[in-house]
Amino acid sequence: MSLNYDLTKVEDKDWIWIPITEVYGPDSYHVKNDPEGKVMNPRMEALIFATMSTDIGRITEANYEEFYQRYLIWHRCVLGETNPYLKLEDVKKGIGLSTNVHTATMAAFKKDVWKRVENIVNQQIRELN
Repeated sequence: MSLNYDLTKVEDKDWIWIPITEVYGPDSYHVKNDPEGKVMNPRMEALIFATMSTDIGRITEANYEEFYQRYLIWHRCVLGETNPYLKLEDVKKGIGLSTNVHTATMAAFKKDVWKRVENIVNQQIRELN
């Protein structure tokens, strides 16, 4: 299934769409062909994809902290990262983002994370044998 998203309710359009020169170097093919162009902020793109790992399909004023909490849990427990790319400020700027990801309860999210960690550990054990 494709990941569909809607950015129309995200307030800061200048944060979503940034000058192409902020992403690509001055000698880049993209900049040379469209020096005044805009591209999606890589942090916005990361937020869109993070809706899948957090199991939260919409970022709202009421849930942006829980979204970030789940994002940190996922990165720490499943990916083993202690310094993830997105910051709480990025999630707050993404309020209004909606995707076709089904929002799961916190209990369901925790169960899924535990299952994934368990699978990783079991794979590591198998590799030791």
